[in-house]
Amino acid sequence: MDINDLLYRAFRDYRKNTQDDRDCEKRRRVLARVGTEDLIEVDETECEIDDDWIEAIEQGLVHIGRAIEEERQFIRSNGEVVPIEKVKSVSRESSEHLARHGELITRKQADDLIPDKLYTVERLSDYAVYENRFLYMLLCYLRDFISYRYGKITEYANAYCGRLDIRKTADAGERRTEVCIQLRDVRKNDPLARERSGVKEKLARIDGALKTVHLLLSTPLMQELAKVPVLKPPVTETNVLKMDKNFKGAMRLYYFLVSYDKDGFTVRQNTRRISPFPEAIADEFSEAEELLAFLAYAHGMKIEDDLRRAYEEEEARRKREEAKKREERFKNLQKRIRASGKSAEEYMLYLEERCRAFDKTASALEEARGRIERLLAEASEAEKREAALELALSDSRRAFGEAEAAHAEEKAKLSEEHQKEISDLESRHEEAFRTAEQRHSGEIAALRLEGERERAEREEAFAEQAARLQEAVGAAEEKFALSEKQREEAESAAARLEEERDLARARVNALKSEYGAFAPEEDFTAREQFDEIERQYRIFRDFFKKEWRKAKKRIRKEALAKAIPGKDGKSGAGKEDGNSGES
Repeated sequence: MDINDLLYRAFRDYRKNTQDDRDCEKRRRVLARVGTEDLIEVDETECEIDDDWIEAIEQGLVHIGRAIEEERQFIRSNGEVVPIEKVKSVSRESSEHLARHGELITRKQADDLIPDKLYTVERLSDYAVYENRFLYMLLCYLRDFISYRYGKITEYANAYCGRLDIRKTADAGERRTEVCIQLRDVRKNDPLARERSGVKEKLARIDGALKTVHLLLSTPLMQELAKVPVLKPPVTETNVLKMDKNFKGAMRLYYFLVSYDKDGFTVRQNTRRISPFPEAIADEFSEAEELLAFLAYAHGMKIEDDLRRAYEEEEARRKREEAKKREERFKNLQKRIRASGKSAEEYMLYLEERCRAFDKTASALEEARGRIERLLAEASEAEKREAALELALSDSRRAFGEAEAAHAEEKAKLSEEHQKEISDLESRHEEAFRTAEQRHSGEIAALRLEGERERAEREEAFAEQAARLQEAVGAAEEKFALSEKQREEAESAAARLEEERDLARARVNALKSEYGAFAPEEDFTAREQFDEIERQYRIFRDFFKKEWRKAKKRIRKEALAKAIPGKDGKSGAGKEDGNSGES
């Protein structure tokens, strides 16, 4: 039970004992009659919340949630050179590194070359991409943005501030009572004030958005991003932030928040005053004043024990009377049972059936009463809406009439000004046209004479240029015949030189490879370098085939010379030398 309900019930129970008593009623009338300056003031706060920032946040949170679900990441590679015994797997990077660092190969086993160390790469998933860090920054900004406004709005909308001021003097025969009560009651987060604030639904939407932000911040991705440095403005719009639908929605929300320079709500303070008190309120406060006077009298005279004793005796008397009444009712019930000619059990069943019938009738009456109250409430609301609509319709008609009159007056004024501007423009246009026509006729004649003169000069110059061009064409044709032959010879020489250059480079690379003279930074795995090596290899292969054909011819010639003595001139000469030596 709410404390307000409990206090109201206690006050009603208190008034049951005093409301119909003649002396209490007389005393209340005396106190209520002199309370003409009694005052109750209540500070009422009217709060209006703008819808633009709530709707923008609700729409943006949808995109943020979907962007978090994408879980964007990149693969981070960590590479190091470790002993061969610790290597678990070999990748392409390991082979490329070993090809560039032959010094790591330290031993040979059978036909295999075994390195002492090997390069290994470890790939790890990293979620700290720029876009995810932007989402975490935006959620933190959203949390602060909503929390500040939600706290301020609840502080104003859920607050109650009331003041009570009672000053009176009552004379009744031999008793004089002076009352001076000042009370100021301030409550924060009052549930009744929250219900009557008029912004309950919008506060629920703001609270839901704040809970959604906290929920998104508690996701595993955001918890992981909380460990890295927070992104700070300005934000760089990456391709993902520009093109991805969800991240684009998050960027729109970010730009809205950083450009929002308002509080998002307006507050108006009104004071409601009750003075003097109506008769019912004055009677209730007179009851409370009399109770305070009694408490002061009882404690001041120290009669608490006497009052307690009298209370206990009265309670005992009431209990005895109630017991006596129950006994009399029991006897009357026994008489009715005997008069009915039924047994006690049968009479109890009869009463139970009657009670059930009464309960059904009572429930039906309660439902009918509820329907009647609902219908009356609906009728009252309909009457209020009808009155409001009538008032709005009359205001609209009056405003429409005023607007129509103002529109007609403005239209006439604008039409008059427009006609005047048209006549002025027409007169200025005619005058300007006449002036331009006179100036234009003179300019046309001058331009025509100038054009005739320039045309004659150009025709003469064109004839001279045509003659010179004909001579140049003849000379160019002769030169072209000579240059064509020279170009063919130059192209042939250039091709031969290029082949010789590539052949020389191939020889140098072969020698470097044979003696291991390549530098560590020299790498031929790139496309351009590999194409160059392939071209060198093709030229060297053609060179090898050509030289091999020459070598084969020479080998055949030498073999034939050895097989047939005297065939070769040098062999015959040797034989003659030998014979000469013998002789």
